[in-house]
Amino acid sequence: MPFNECIIHGNLISLNGRGILILGDPEAGKTHLTRELLSLGYRFIADDAVTIRQSSDGHISGFAPERTYGKIVSAAGRIVDLDPGEACGIDLIVSLAPDTQDRIAGLKGLPQIEMNKPSSRVAHELISSVFIKD
Repeated sequence: MPFNECIIHGNLISLNGRGILILGDPEAGKTHLTRELLSLGYRFIADDAVTIRQSSDGHISGFAPERTYGKIVSAAGRIVDLDPGEACGIDLIVSLAPDTQDRIAGLKGLPQIEMNKPSSRVAHELISSVFIKD
């Protein structure tokens, strides 16, 4: 089956099997927000780099590239190992910088939450509200 694939700078987590792609500029707080959401029961998929794949039917999925598979940066700045989840569909984008969704053409049209300051409580409430609507 033909597909398009690229590696982007971002994080990927999931909640109840639904993928959340966190995008933003360097130092925007992607990993910090990821760690906080993991403590609320989200599943870790990828930190810092996400392989995005779009199938011929338009389905978009993401997974960790081999070089960063199972690794996340700790609050102390050390790389630690985590048990990552497998690839998942991308159902939502959390953007920590303006226009990050527009950087990858295949992501246009996905639901997006824009946050200028990462907050796990606010992000969790917004993510939950988007997923409840579906």
